[in-house]
Amino acid sequence: MLFSSFFRSNRKYRYTSFLYSFWGKKLKENSYDHVYLRSSRGGYGFGINSSIDEKPKFISSVFSGDIEVETSSLELNSDLQIEPSGLELISDSQIETSSLELNSDIKVGLSALEFNSDIELQPTSLELDSDIKLEPTDLELNSDIKSKSVDCLPESQIVSAGNEINDTLESSLQISGINALTTSFKIQSETDTQSANSSLIPVVDSFSQKFSAKRLFPPLLGLIDEPSGVNSGSFQDVFPFSGYFESLIENISTFSDFSLSKIQPLENLAGVFDQPDHLLAWNNLALDFATASPSGPTPVTRWISYINRGLWDAWAVFEDKAVGSIHNQDKQDNFIALLESFEISCNDLAEFECLYQASTSTIKEILVHAVREVAMDTSAFNVFSEIQSSLFIDGIPVDLVGTADELLAENLASTAELLSVKKIADLVISIGTNIGETVSSSINQYALSDNSNQLGFYKDTTGYIPPVSVYEPDNPNSQIDSFWIPLSGQIALTPQWPEVKPFAINTNDLIPAEIVTPYTDQGDLDLEFIRQLIEVRDIGISLTSKEKAIAELYEGGEGTAFPPGYWHEIAINLSNSRNLNLDESLKVLFGVSQSMFDAGIATWATKYKYQSVRPGTSIPQYEPDTVLSDGTLASEWKPYLETPPFPDTPSGHSAFSSAANYFLIDYFGSNYFDFEVIIKDDDSIYSINGFDGMPGSGEDIVISAVFFSEASAQAGISRLYGGIHAADGDLQGQIIGNRAGPKVSQKIESLEQGLSLEEVSSLPFQSFGTMVDDILTGLSSEDFDANSVQQVYAFGGDDTLMAKGESLWELYGGFGTDTFQIYETGLVSVRDYESMEKIELVETIFQPGESIDDIQFIISSTESFTEVSLNDRLLFKLDGYWDPENVNLSMLV
Repeated sequence: MLFSSFFRSNRKYRYTSFLYSFWGKKLKENSYDHVYLRSSRGGYGFGINSSIDEKPKFISSVFSGDIEVETSSLELNSDLQIEPSGLELISDSQIETSSLELNSDIKVGLSALEFNSDIELQPTSLELDSDIKLEPTDLELNSDIKSKSVDCLPESQIVSAGNEINDTLESSLQISGINALTTSFKIQSETDTQSANSSLIPVVDSFSQKFSAKRLFPPLLGLIDEPSGVNSGSFQDVFPFSGYFESLIENISTFSDFSLSKIQPLENLAGVFDQPDHLLAWNNLALDFATASPSGPTPVTRWISYINRGLWDAWAVFEDKAVGSIHNQDKQDNFIALLESFEISCNDLAEFECLYQASTSTIKEILVHAVREVAMDTSAFNVFSEIQSSLFIDGIPVDLVGTADELLAENLASTAELLSVKKIADLVISIGTNIGETVSSSINQYALSDNSNQLGFYKDTTGYIPPVSVYEPDNPNSQIDSFWIPLSGQIALTPQWPEVKPFAINTNDLIPAEIVTPYTDQGDLDLEFIRQLIEVRDIGISLTSKEKAIAELYEGGEGTAFPPGYWHEIAINLSNSRNLNLDESLKVLFGVSQSMFDAGIATWATKYKYQSVRPGTSIPQYEPDTVLSDGTLASEWKPYLETPPFPDTPSGHSAFSSAANYFLIDYFGSNYFDFEVIIKDDDSIYSINGFDGMPGSGEDIVISAVFFSEASAQAGISRLYGGIHAADGDLQGQIIGNRAGPKVSQKIESLEQGLSLEEVSSLPFQSFGTMVDDILTGLSSEDFDANSVQQVYAFGGDDTLMAKGESLWELYGGFGTDTFQIYETGLVSVRDYESMEKIELVETIFQPGESIDDIQFIISSTESFTEVSLNDRLLFKLDGYWDPENVNLSMLV
């Protein structure tokens, strides 16, 4: 209905499951052509008889298990360069070379090196640099030679039992005398369960007699093409890595898949992984869950907040400066080093490094962004999966069950399709998944300890007991209730929320020192409270069609995504309508969600500190026999909307709205919103006969807001129209939201830049009106730095806002007719201005011969503001698009 149908038409996501088989559930069969050689569990022998006459570059290989060599005569001629990561030889006679270095053109000739009996090889640190030549004539290994890997070498590769692999080593350049080494392998466990000892069985292609020697000399790049040679061998692997999990060395056709012809087309994906499609899909799905959840606004703000923390923290991993809000990964000198800082399999690291190093700078960036996209998807999914059930005490609705799995599958399938080469796609998804799981694990652990009681469906953990009513209906001298009294059947919503860990604020700093209450300290009725009470009462009995529509539009009750979801949906739509890329959209959604989360915590802390009474309770109690203008008694008065199950002041709607809109203004650099929604008269939920009371006869109702701050004000006053809050509740909520906003903006700036809060821009000085007629001057020149920002918020009433002093001024008018007095030039932004309100310029701004008629209006071609200038001197800026006919300028004498 209403705004919901206007903004939610494309929000539901339903997907076809696709990747259960290869994403974490079951290893998918390799699609390459392969041949299998069945063999027993006994030992195998192999022989190599080939000659290599060029200068390929090798790094050391690792073998574990019994290896039997039955032929010698392996010749390596002509400047063979070998770079092992480390080699340690330990024999039965305790011979160890733990640090052997050969540098600077050292020529080593080995005429006949023979290893007999059981020799255990442990690569530790053998280095050969700078044109080291190794010329073995006869290398013979008899009996059992064993090697153990201490660290994960770049070319080591891991698979689970049962995987089938075909391996071909290719070269993009034809090198004389070097042929391809090709084979297929099947890895099978020796037992029915995953075992440390499995067989890697080389397969003989009887037609071509080809065998892969890649594990002997794994090249960094595909430099060799088609050497002949053959035979068979076996490897019983025990490959320790990060926790010593049991795994096997794998040969995979890296170089055929990473050939130039297959890598080059990736350049067509430039910019594709910088789009926010996946980000927006997760946020839209989060709103679907929020809409279906009966949990209330506080759990929903937290839900949206954590989903976007998962997305931000995964994104930050890949940024040069940005850090996460919860998970902080140490920055590295290069991308491969970054990957090595995660617990990613040696196989994936080695193969991705080959791919990455063989790529152009453009393709490298595309690969990084593709991995980032998968990491963000995975992190969002894991946070989603961990928290979703807490929103539904009676279980997730059937139509939402599995939707997160489906969205993940859809997103990963989309990424794989774009990358096109299966091997590349598999690597990107595997690595990105690992990173996303690491990030989300930190977030999920943090969430469980944030004092919200996620595991208990956000039930109260404080033992809160609401006050008891003191009102006596039959006693004409009875006091009215000073505190919140739950309606029949109501249970206080999240009294523990003041203790929830915020994102950026110090909760106590945002709790107002005082609020308007029914009685003074002397025990007399507070006249300001009574004035505001009567205002709500009188509004409620004379609501116009538009006021009813505004009340319903912003209500955000059960069956909607609540007020936080309302503004988050607007942020999503702004991302689309303003064509934001991934980085921009992420910052907007992250900022809006954290702003509302913190504002909600401070709001609930204030609510349960003061436990203020609702108008629905106090209006019928105050002078109950008064006959109202509609002929009813005051005792019969009821609010237009349903009263929520928590205390009154401050208004959550006002706080959520102003916090979200503060961040949007700060991000876009302008208050200009240009919002409009059209509501059918008969679409009312609370007015059975339509907003005008006459079914089928009413006109469409247009609700619009030129500025973000205007929309916040609408949301706030909508609660007066609904009979839910008085003016002070609106005011305190607006102040809390606008005070939370700068804290969140500053925190996000620090995260984005990787700096401390002290190193980024300082917080603004803020002055607030009172919802009645005010004169707002900001701070005196002695109290602020000339480079600081002063923000002046008038809110309701006919106010005067003065910008006097060499500060950067941001002036927000509000409801009512306001006057803006400007004493400085070039330092003032009038951010909330209504047509024909007065703008008075002090006479000292004008030079001799200049007048108001000389002032020019220049609309920015790139930003949403208008510059007001005088003979090329900037006087001030007006947010939005203005012409002289709608601006009331005068000289202040």
